[in-house]
Amino acid sequence: MSATQMNFRIDADLKAAGNLALGENGLTPTEIVRDTWQFLARNRHAPDAIRKLVDYLRGAPLAVDGAGDGGSSARDDTWMDDSEDDVVMKGPRIIEQFYKEMGIDPSTIEPMSYEELKFQAYADKYPEILGVS
Repeated sequence: MSATQMNFRIDADLKAAGNLALGENGLTPTEIVRDTWQFLARNRHAPDAIRKLVDYLRGAPLAVDGAGDGGSSARDDTWMDDSEDDVVMKGPRIIEQFYKEMGIDPSTIEPMSYEELKFQAYADKYPEILGVS
């Protein structure tokens, strides 16, 4: 791993207060910067996650439900408490909720292989080329 140095200016009092808070929690400024850059790299294709982090760090009010509907000005600090399993399962839970709302029983849906799903996607988009209707 090659390393690079980052230099930036920050108010001296803010730096001292931040360093004190980090030290009291067993952290260093370098660890925070590395962790932040790792988060950014992991979420580079998820601009909402990055924006949510930046808004949180800047103290902006966050919607309670995370939908960004502006319906609540209460700051929601619980989003950072989500476990990795909660984050991974968020998509499947949304689909499960949709099925329930639509009255669809997932057990009646036949599972498809990746190749079958890919063919179906192509067939939906290009039925004339694949000769399906």
